[in-house]
Amino acid sequence: MIKFLVDQKLFKNTLDHICQTIDRRTTIPILNHILIEVKDQSISLTGTNMDIYLQEDIHVHFPDPCEGQFTAPAHLLLSIIAKLPPCEEIEICYFPDKQRLSVETLHSHYYLPSYNIEDFPHLQPQNYTTTVELPMDILYAMLKKTAFSMSKDDIRRNLNGVFLYAFEKSHEIVAVATDGHRLSEAIYHHQKIIDLFPEFILPSEAVFILLKLLPHYINHPEKKKNEIKIQISDHSVQLNFAPITMTSKILQGAYPNYKSAIPEDNPLFIQVEKQKFLEALQRTSLFVNEQTRAIRAQFNRQDLQIKAIGSDHGSGDEDIAIDKGPSKELVIHFNVDYLMDIIRHIEDSHVSFYLKDDETAIVIKDEKNLPTIFALMSTDNPEVD
Repeated sequence: MIKFLVDQKLFKNTLDHICQTIDRRTTIPILNHILIEVKDQSISLTGTNMDIYLQEDIHVHFPDPCEGQFTAPAHLLLSIIAKLPPCEEIEICYFPDKQRLSVETLHSHYYLPSYNIEDFPHLQPQNYTTTVELPMDILYAMLKKTAFSMSKDDIRRNLNGVFLYAFEKSHEIVAVATDGHRLSEAIYHHQKIIDLFPEFILPSEAVFILLKLLPHYINHPEKKKNEIKIQISDHSVQLNFAPITMTSKILQGAYPNYKSAIPEDNPLFIQVEKQKFLEALQRTSLFVNEQTRAIRAQFNRQDLQIKAIGSDHGSGDEDIAIDKGPSKELVIHFNVDYLMDIIRHIEDSHVSFYLKDDETAIVIKDEKNLPTIFALMSTDNPEVD
């Protein structure tokens, strides 16, 4: 028998983390379970969907020495722990002869099924060829400022993630995402030489899990190191930010030459206050056509005029004063949702546009904290048949 006492809040938070990898829609019963393994004065919880493995270690109290491992239904166990009235500790017991576990408090007692541990898909050993350490807050910022541009199209699978690579000479690590309509590139100037850092594509599912977990551990008072260890092989990447280890498959296939989508010669510069611009877009977006989601933006020397196009519910337009206007009038059509996504991820107080003409993609730069370049493709004029 395996028996341990665990803090309710700690256990709930850990289960909540591990359940990020559990797909309720799976038709494979064992993938609805997590693996719980005894380790000295702690237990290790592991969940997987076969593409991503997430493991977290937590300290527990063992009334008697024990060893072994067992599986438990992930979401059911989380629901029970979350719905129990507040208490200091919960007693977990696993009975191998009955292949079930119990969850017990002073006034509650539940039994849950357990599966054969041999059915659980254990992570196979990986041949990691490269190791690099990054500050957790930097990796989080790079993913946050690029993830919204990831493609959701199953046809071009290599765009369903964030592309990471390094420039050894300039000590830069770059994160990129694009769906063909918008693009985000975040650049981190690393203090050390990046030796043999291979390029790889981190799948969108792994990106979203990291975006949920990393904020809990950045500058955590109990963490001695605020860095994340990244190990890379030909087929997988492992990220360790103790007590969590995440192992994910990487997307196969070459990432497209995204640099060709970022215009380099952009003689027209426009700057507008971020919050006023975003609020104007939010109001105008109420009147855009639901299919095209297009707005008309006219850049003048002293103001920016935006207008909703093609709506059957009315019309809307706004004039916004700009800090610096172009040398000539320019009219461009954008997908309003894509533009608002970009603006929401700008940390500066102003939005800086770099334009070439009314057909080429516009470039938006955010130099505050983590240098980031956004590119947004213009849309066809919906007013023209």
